[in-house]
Amino acid sequence: LVLLELFQYGKNGTLSLHAKLTLKISLILILIGFIIIFFIESNNPSTLRDLSFPEKIYGSIFQSVTARTAGFNTLHIGSMQNATLFLIITLMFIGASPSSTGGGVKTTTFGLLILYVWSSLKGKEE
Repeated sequence: LVLLELFQYGKNGTLSLHAKLTLKISLILILIGFIIIFFIESNNPSTLRDLSFPEKIYGSIFQSVTARTAGFNTLHIGSMQNATLFLIITLMFIGASPSSTGGGVKTTTFGLLILYVWSSLKGKEE
């Protein structure tokens, strides 16, 4: 549904709340996962250290995306730092977006939970 809205975006120039939330949360999770994996694993000799800079980038992005979707590995999971493993488990729990084949609680549910907590901390009822 989100892809269909993106293709039709040029015609009406608007996206639904669902599409906006799905795209924003997915992008944020990919970026956060990439950054954390890249910086934690860059000096790990069993994962990223011996790779070139572009390979480190590609490996970190791939691992960030696949943790929430297909579950493939290009890096040896058993050799990762504990912080990276915790991140991957968290990304697996959040999972993919609605209508996808990935598991987890879904990105929209996670996004709404974050928005609810943020709103509650600010003292807003709605």
